[in-house]
Amino acid sequence: MNNNIHIYQTVNDLSYKSGGPSQTVFNLSKRLDKKLNLKIITNNGKDILNITKKINLEVIEGGVQRNILLTIPKINSILQNLEISQNTIFHDNGIWLPFNNTISRFCFKNKIPNIISTHGMLEPWSMENKKNKKRVAWFIYQKNNLMSAKVIHATSEMEAKNILNLNLGVPVAIIPNGVKMPKDYELLKNYNLESIGLKNDGRKIMLFTGRIHPKKGLLNLLKAWLCSSDYLKNWRLVIVGFTEGDHIKELMNFTKKNNLENSIDFLGPLIGDDLINIYRNSDIFVLPTYSENFGLVVAEALSYGLPTITTQGTPWSILEKKNAGWWCKPTTEDISKKLITVSNLNDIDYLNMSKNAFKLSKNFNWDDISSSFCELYQWVLGFRQKPNFVI
Repeated sequence: MNNNIHIYQTVNDLSYKSGGPSQTVFNLSKRLDKKLNLKIITNNGKDILNITKKINLEVIEGGVQRNILLTIPKINSILQNLEISQNTIFHDNGIWLPFNNTISRFCFKNKIPNIISTHGMLEPWSMENKKNKKRVAWFIYQKNNLMSAKVIHATSEMEAKNILNLNLGVPVAIIPNGVKMPKDYELLKNYNLESIGLKNDGRKIMLFTGRIHPKKGLLNLLKAWLCSSDYLKNWRLVIVGFTEGDHIKELMNFTKKNNLENSIDFLGPLIGDDLINIYRNSDIFVLPTYSENFGLVVAEALSYGLPTITTQGTPWSILEKKNAGWWCKPTTEDISKKLITVSNLNDIDYLNMSKNAFKLSKNFNWDDISSSFCELYQWVLGFRQKPNFVI
């Protein structure tokens, strides 16, 4: 039956720089493509098109375009020429952008079921960011687009609750993001820190990976690091990720002003073997964010056995329940307390937490998650009863 289902995964930007949604779409599509007919439609497939060609994953690219309209003419033209059957579903990733509005309008006009993965863009923090601009968009098109969706996809119970509070009258499916589990050879191979520009000086490494953006709470982390520095003499903090705007300058200026340059390293973005290298050589992961609908980097860090510090702005309370990390308030004071706790961990406790972290990561296996999406698509098309993860 799955062979008769046609899925168009749509996302504005499929490049590495766009963060979590691009990774999610790519990794989910790789698995779904083995189970049903699937194509990706995107504005920008830079950095990833060569990879998709090697694995025969079809990507239709509109090309990066500057657009001042509420819809994108070139994407609309692509949509008009697609093969559409009675078993076609659009699965759109993200909201607010003209790209997403183009997809929603096309589906509504042509009565094609549309599933929307909001990727945390309806979370309270995100709704407050650029609030006035979003308020206008909400009343002009975004609320109607969401209300016309067949299903809204959330990655956690916390995100689902925030979506349901908007009273959109649309079912919400709770399916977590997946993580690409490290291969055995990646866990056994020796990785040299110096190959990514870090001197191996014997200190333990606390790692952050992700977008360098105010939302991620990195300034709070640096302030907490300063407050806890007497306890962290055997530690260094490594910050990895793509920069958005001038926030990196603010972080680097704080580091320099407070003489933290010897204990804090900014590496910029790492991908492929270089990213595996830093995960393998790190001891603790930290995500001090104000808000995440899921926090894909947490699942990724757990898959390398890294106990994790993150905040109550994420849905990761399970870290403490499973003794795989710490879940704290997104404040300098609370993060500082956790840094001190980490600095006092003995080897046996650390090893137990590392084992628990790796075990917990197995809950986010892409193969299982792709099966859940197949169930969701079948339900939307009327081929099966409602799955238990739909509310």
